[in-house]
Amino acid sequence: MYWNTKFSCLSTPYFGNVMTRNNFQLISKYLHCFDDTQPEAKKDNALYDPLHKFRLVLDALNCACKKHYIPKQLISIDESLIGLKNRTELIQYTPNKHHHKWGVKLYAVTESSSGYPLHTMVYCGKKRSQPVSQFGHSYDVVRELMLEASLLNKGYHLYVDNFYTSPTLAEFLYTQKTLLTGTLRSNRKGVPVMLKSAKHKVGECFYARKGPLLALSWKEKKSQKNPCLRLTTGSGAHMINHTHRNGQIKELPKTVSLYNQNMGGVDLLDQMVDHVAGERPFHKFWKKCFFSIIDRMAFCSYMYILYEQNTSVQWKLTRFRFMCNLVEELCATPEDQPVAIPIPVRQANLVHRAVLLPGKKEKDCVVCSDRSTPGGRKRSRTRCEGCGIGVHLKCFDQLDHATKKRK
Repeated sequence: MYWNTKFSCLSTPYFGNVMTRNNFQLISKYLHCFDDTQPEAKKDNALYDPLHKFRLVLDALNCACKKHYIPKQLISIDESLIGLKNRTELIQYTPNKHHHKWGVKLYAVTESSSGYPLHTMVYCGKKRSQPVSQFGHSYDVVRELMLEASLLNKGYHLYVDNFYTSPTLAEFLYTQKTLLTGTLRSNRKGVPVMLKSAKHKVGECFYARKGPLLALSWKEKKSQKNPCLRLTTGSGAHMINHTHRNGQIKELPKTVSLYNQNMGGVDLLDQMVDHVAGERPFHKFWKKCFFSIIDRMAFCSYMYILYEQNTSVQWKLTRFRFMCNLVEELCATPEDQPVAIPIPVRQANLVHRAVLLPGKKEKDCVVCSDRSTPGGRKRSRTRCEGCGIGVHLKCFDQLDHATKKRK
């Protein structure tokens, strides 16, 4: 349709001027983002990676988002979905998602105010995921996302829903100098009985404290069947005036007000992506994932937010104009000499220290491991946080952080 010249109402000459239809079809046909010359592991092999088709693009997104941006204090974790119904083992059914119910599930940690993704992780199912710890799958997801995004021990305040919130998780994050606020399920282990069995009046709130953990039970209106439970380590037990979207001012517990304001980081990201996402059906599921990641990088999450927060001019480009300029630059020839959009970025301070890998993960030590010799491969349970490479504690002093090799 984009190359149609028969009907003037459907004609879009810009696409034909950039490339021919045959070239576009060839690029789409032979599009790859992985090394197809290397032997691929079988599905029954323990080394098989179900994300190998788009692993490089996903890793590039996570690396770039952490490298060029320092998030604000308030962050949130939630699940997202890339809608598709292809035949793949990655497909999940999520009934509470209204836009798409079938697709590839993503776990993401984002900045609450802007929706900027700090780390995105694809859920591969029970068979392909790491063994679940004694604290449960939701605990493992939060711990891995916070470790991969390097957000622990820095004073961040995390907001999560009742799928993740538990007293065990709150205590762990508090020991890592990270605050937590989230809704709480009544059947969670450690929830006070007095909060679950309390008889509420409308607007009445009950509190229970255990050290840094504060739990509350709150009934907002008469039609509410069960009271709403919250757990926090980052706010006190008092009421504040909360302004709703319609301008109405209502008295709410401070924990409830803060949760309502700062929980929607991932939802904001999905809303911005779906607004102008270039969605189209593909026979190969990984292409849908590939273009969804590109949408996250280009439109809302990565480039535009960096441009918006690092540009001091009075009249900034809108998202639509920013995308138009981006497309023009990518499609321009050397003779066109496009005017580049200045996007100054801030380099995060990388801390070079040995940290423990999450779960039972291991990496090759770049100092003492040598795969070319029999028995020369040495695995390490630690890695350098700044370089992101595996290294033993005893070999850490011999690591050159500039070249990521042995001195």
